[in-house]
Amino acid sequence: MSAERGERKRLAGWSWPLFVAVALHLGLAALFVLRLDWSPAARPPQGQPAPIQAEAVDLKLVEEERRKLQQAEAERQREREQELAAEREALERMSREREAEQQRLAAIEKERERAEVQVREAEQRRAAEQQAAEQARQAREQAERERKLAEEQRRKEELARQKAEEQRRKEQAEREKRLAEEQAAAEKRRKQAEAERQRLAQLEADRKKAEAEAQRQREAERQRAEAQAQARREQEAREREARQQREAELARALAEEEQAKRDASEVDRYEVLIDDAVTRRWRRPPSWTEGATCKVAVRLLPSGEVVSAEVVRGCGEPAHQRSVEAAVHSASPLPVPDDNRLFNENFRRFTFTFSADS
Repeated sequence: MSAERGERKRLAGWSWPLFVAVALHLGLAALFVLRLDWSPAARPPQGQPAPIQAEAVDLKLVEEERRKLQQAEAERQREREQELAAEREALERMSREREAEQQRLAAIEKERERAEVQVREAEQRRAAEQQAAEQARQAREQAERERKLAEEQRRKEELARQKAEEQRRKEQAEREKRLAEEQAAAEKRRKQAEAERQRLAQLEADRKKAEAEAQRQREAERQRAEAQAQARREQEAREREARQQREAELARALAEEEQAKRDASEVDRYEVLIDDAVTRRWRRPPSWTEGATCKVAVRLLPSGEVVSAEVVRGCGEPAHQRSVEAAVHSASPLPVPDDNRLFNENFRRFTFTFSADS
């Protein structure tokens, strides 16, 4: 609308000079037509009419002048139309550019909105993942607590049973020596466990010290080379991965050691139970020599049933060997662990030393 007002003002500015020019030319034309000769002349004689002098106007000149005026007006009209066309074209170009700019801004706004949606979705996914990870961690911690409680209950039950068994054994005078040896062995295992605990504590202290040193070095490296932040982050990622791998390997090694110690303790316990069961069934031959021992190879079923028992070394006379083998069969089923893995690895086929004096 402002462009239209400007166009009207421009046309109004042309109107007054145009009007003056047209009026001037029309006045000149009238002078050509009506021009009189005002120069002095002799008056006519008295009583005679004065002759009228006039000049003929050249109509071709008038027509030529009129044609020139029309051409000039037509030329000015063409110039005005060209200017108007140029202005309209400029206005249309500006309109197109403004529309293109609006479209570009709309596209930018749309892209920004899409980016905001993507960011919100990413944040929602990250929050969901963090929540799932926290729930999984809580579930693992709960399972670990329940496992520890169950293990503690089993340990208490085992301790109670061992105490009852120990009390029963103490009532048997002939086993006092063997009980003393078992106590010594238990003390030795306790000391070994304490030494192992201290070793693991030292390992943990060394690990924490190494982590602290690694943290200090990373901080120093960050202060020295801030411009190399990307390289430092990659280095830290590699160090963190290596540390996690070492920690995982250490945890796995500790778990394997703990399992091995539990297995060894369990195997020792069942070996004592088997030796005790065989000793109760054994009938001492009259010619048995004090301090004699026998190596006995035994095959068992998972239920503890004796498949075979054979003295492979020691015992001296055949009668002594037969008495020991008979005692093994008589004690069947022998006490064996319920854990199939522990049974298959240690009691399906095993050899133990029989000593009547133990």
